[in-house]
Amino acid sequence: MASATPAAPTNKAASSLAWIAYTDSDFGYVVAADFSDGLGHIGAAANGPWTLVWGPAFNDGIVSYAARGQDGTLAVAFRGTNPAFVTGVWTNFVADANTSLVTWQFPQSLKAKITAGTNAALALAIASTDPNSGQTLLQYLCESLTANPTHVLVTGHSLGGALANVAALWLYDQLPRYNVTATIYPMTFAAPTISDQTFQTAFNTAFPGYSPMVNTNDVVPMAWNNITGIQKSFTGPTNAGQTYPTLLDYDWALYYVLETLWLAQGDYYPLGAADTFTVDPVPVNAQSYPSWPEEVVLMHSMQDVYYYNVWGVSAPPLNHATTLIAAGMMPQASDETTLVMLPTRRGGARPPSPGHAPA
Repeated sequence: MASATPAAPTNKAASSLAWIAYTDSDFGYVVAADFSDGLGHIGAAANGPWTLVWGPAFNDGIVSYAARGQDGTLAVAFRGTNPAFVTGVWTNFVADANTSLVTWQFPQSLKAKITAGTNAALALAIASTDPNSGQTLLQYLCESLTANPTHVLVTGHSLGGALANVAALWLYDQLPRYNVTATIYPMTFAAPTISDQTFQTAFNTAFPGYSPMVNTNDVVPMAWNNITGIQKSFTGPTNAGQTYPTLLDYDWALYYVLETLWLAQGDYYPLGAADTFTVDPVPVNAQSYPSWPEEVVLMHSMQDVYYYNVWGVSAPPLNHATTLIAAGMMPQASDETTLVMLPTRRGGARPPSPGHAPA
């Protein structure tokens, strides 16, 4: 039974829904029953159980869904990069760096800019339809919110977080045009910086309480406003006379490509005031360190870093979300398994993860 006055969304609800978005990441499609099962297992501490009400939609790799919490709150969640291999997250960012800033459309008169890749992803999300009803997300939200006004949580991890941010401002612009009123809450995890200062100002004005969750040792939120931080990431502490790998140590060419791209691109401005925490890198053992791209994934994990920071435990397994490594991209899948099951970097031990973690 939904309450008369839904409570404002929390990080527990947002982290649970952002995690559920990785359901079926083993596949090139999504299955509604798999999402419904995961949503139904979210507990009352995260406003659960949640019910799938739109989607999941799969449009050229962009996955989105809408769900309703036990108090009637609506939520829209977007999946981040589907890392079929350990360096998938970083590879995606290198590709995205080749795009430029383009004009924000909602409204055009704002004269703001976002990255072309994010703009294209939003277009795919806007065009996505529920596989049963055929409704777009906007059509569903307009119909549902007209009948039952409530809050709308918009969430995602990684590139899903970037998509959640632009989708939140899109809804902020579009819903009133259909005489729909709703309080929108963007809540994201490890979202990269993808916009100019004009977009930043508009977003922060629309959502003054926005506080994205950021691990200070995660390079993804550093893109694209802190290239120096990316280049110098994972420097120390030392152990047994060794240092943690830097990007320059791993791939000097990529280091300087980033430098060139950064100088060629426009300025990027982060949104909101980050809710930061720090996960310290640790070696596999006294003589062995994760490589730089492996450390990128470890620091960026939704399951073992961001969800863990909210709940104090790793996220539960998901339906059909076990494959992280594409054939040929890493020598052995067991290498990733060992790394994911490292002890916590937050001080004190924690049990191993129950499964592989989409980043």
